[in-house]
Parts: sequence; structure tokens; C-alpha cells
Amino acid sequence: MHVDLAAVLFFLICWLGYPPFVRWVAARRNLMGGSMINMRVAWIEAMLDREMRVADASLIGHVMSSVSFFASITVVVIAGLLGLIGNFERSAQLTGDEFSWFVNRPMIEMKLVLVLVVMIYAFQAFAWSIRQLAYSLVLIGAAPPKYCRHSATVGGTVATQSRP
Repeated sequence: MHVDLAAVLFFLICWLGYPPFVRWVAARRNLMGGSMINMRVAWIEAMLDREMRVADASLIGHVMSSVSFFASITVVVIAGLLGLIGNFERSAQLTGDEFSWFVNRPMIEMKLVLVLVVMIYAFQAFAWSIRQLAYSLVLIGAAPPKYCRHSATVGGTVATQSRP
């Protein structure tokens, strides 16, 4: 029982402590995330110099397909977990008495709920990234043509884009 609680506590500390730890490390070193920002800027600048942007939209479309796949898998896992939690008694009967000597029902249910929370968070993150990728496709489609001086009203302000 104490080992189970220690494992759950360790998991929560790692899950909640990872983002601050990464921010702390990133402030001291150049991580891949920072390098990717520079690569994205170079990609967008190169895209603005191309007439045909089909490859750029296609790249984002392929990433969107992968993210959609992972989002759908998390929905399947969420459904399975909900079914397992909802029918815990029946699932325990299927295993028989072989494991009943060490199974602690509240602890098992807590672990299943913890995995369910992680899967719900993962689904939300995948859905959000799909939305962001869709916005990126809109920006690629709205990018001005090569060597074009373009002014557009965006959100009530005038955005001017000039290319030499």
C-alpha cells in the first residue's frame, strides 16, 4: 500500500514538476525547442519567397494527420478506461481469485482514474494542436505572393508586408 502511494506521488511530482524543470534548464542552455523557433522563422521566410506553397501546406497536413491519429487513439483508450472503471467488479471476477490476495480496489481505481486524467489531458493537447495546425494552414494560404506589397486589415489594425 505504501509503495503504491509512493508511486502515485512520484508520478504526480514528475508530471507537475517537469514543465518548471524544462523552463529552468532552457533558461541556462540552448534546447531543441529554442532552435526550432529559428528553423520555423527560416522556413516561413523561405516560404514567402516561393510562388507555389503546396509543399508547405502538405507538410503541415501530414503533421495534422499524425496528430489526428494520436487524438483518435486517446479517445479509444479513454473509452476503454471508462468501461473498465464502470465495470470494475465484473472485470475483477474475470481474473478470478488468483490476484485477489494483493489487489486493493481503491488503489487500482485511483490508478485507473489517474491514467484516465492523463489520457483526457493528452486528447485536449492533441485537439489543441490540430486547431493550431489549422490556423497555420490559414496563414500559409493568406501569405502574400512573392515580391508583392500587400496591406490587409487584421483585427482592426493594418498589417503591411513588403518584399523587395
